[in-house]
Amino acid sequence: MKVKKVEGFAAIYERGSKYIVILEVGRDENGCRKKYWSKGFDLRRDAIAHRKQIEGDIARGTFVDVSRMTVGEYLDEWIEGARSTIRPSTWQSYATHVRAHLKPMLGGRRLQQLRSAQISAGYATLLEGRSPATVRRIHATLHRALGDAVKSGLLTLNPASTAQLPKAERPEMKTWTLQELRTFLDATDDSADSMLWTLLATTGLRRGEALGLRWRDLDLQSEVAEIQQTIVTVNHRVEFGRPKTTRGRRRIDLDPETVRRLRRHKARQTEQRLKIGEAWVDNDLVFTDALGAPQHPGNASHRFVNAAKSAGVPRIRLHDLRHTHATLALGLGVHPKVVSDRLGHSTVSLTLDSYSHKIPGLQREKAREIAASIFGG
Repeated sequence: MKVKKVEGFAAIYERGSKYIVILEVGRDENGCRKKYWSKGFDLRRDAIAHRKQIEGDIARGTFVDVSRMTVGEYLDEWIEGARSTIRPSTWQSYATHVRAHLKPMLGGRRLQQLRSAQISAGYATLLEGRSPATVRRIHATLHRALGDAVKSGLLTLNPASTAQLPKAERPEMKTWTLQELRTFLDATDDSADSMLWTLLATTGLRRGEALGLRWRDLDLQSEVAEIQQTIVTVNHRVEFGRPKTTRGRRRIDLDPETVRRLRRHKARQTEQRLKIGEAWVDNDLVFTDALGAPQHPGNASHRFVNAAKSAGVPRIRLHDLRHTHATLALGLGVHPKVVSDRLGHSTVSLTLDSYSHKIPGLQREKAREIAASIFGG
C-alpha cells in the first residue's frame, strides 16, 4: 500500500485512510536505530497530538515502546491498575487467571500482534483438564483486560471479541421438593444453624448475603430485610463487601413465621453475647461464630452438607437452597417479576431462563386455565 508523507516533520505518514506516527526512539545494544510505529489514527490532528506526547515522553525519559510490549507485560500493569477499581474477591479471581493461565498461554506474544486465532488456540489447550465454564471465566478476564487496552489506545480492536469460546454448559441444578425441604428444616430446627437454613429457604438469599446481614438491616416490625452487605473470601480470608449490582442491593419482604424465628434467634444470640462478655466481637451480624465474628462461607456450606446427610434428604449444595426457593415460588404461581426481585436478578428473563425448565408442568397448567376462561369450563 502506498505511503504518502503529509507533514514537514517526517514522522507522520498517511497509509490509506489512516495516519501513522513513526519516530526514531534511540538505538539498540548493537547501535541500530529503533523506530516506533503507532496505531492508525482517523484524524491527522490526533496523530499530531500523539506524536507530541511521544516526543515529550522521550525527552522526560519515560517513553515505553508499546509496539514491543508483550501480553505478559501488559497484563502485569493492567492487573495492578485494576486493584483499586473492583471488588477484592473479583480482583483475586482476575489475578489468578492472569498468573496461572493467561501469562503462560500468551505472555510472550507482542500485545499489538495478538490475534484472535492465537487466543482460540490457547482456549483449546486450556480445555484439556478444565471445564468450559472455567475457560469462559478466564476469557472474561482477558476480554476485559484487552478492552481496557483498546480504551487506552494500545490496541485498535479487541482480539478476544472474536475468539472461539467453548460452548457453555448449563450446570445441573439440584433442588428439593417442598416435602424434602420441610423434612430438612424440621430435622435441623434445634441446631445452631437452624435460622440460617430457614432464612435461605424462605428468601432465596445468596450465602454471602445472608452471612453479611446485620440486625440494623432488618425491620422485624415491618417484616422487611435490606440487603446492603455481603461476606466474601479473599485468599481464604473473610471480608465484608457490597452487592455487585444495584439490583443486588434490595428490599425483601419476610413472612411472619421467619420473623418469629428471627426474634427467637436474636434472643438466643443476646444470651450468648452476655455469657461471652468483653470477648464478644460486635459486628451487629445476624449470623456469627461463637464469639460474634463473621462466619466463613465455606464452613457454612460444609455444615449444610453434613446437616442434609443427617436429615436423610438428597444431597444438594447450600447455594441450591436459593434454587429451591425460586423453583418452589414459580411452581406455586408467584409472578416471575416478584421472584426476580427477591433473588436480585438483573432481569426477569434471567429468572425464567434459569428456572422454567425445573417446572415443566407449569405451562400446561396455565394453558388449561386460559382455555377454561375462554370456553367457560
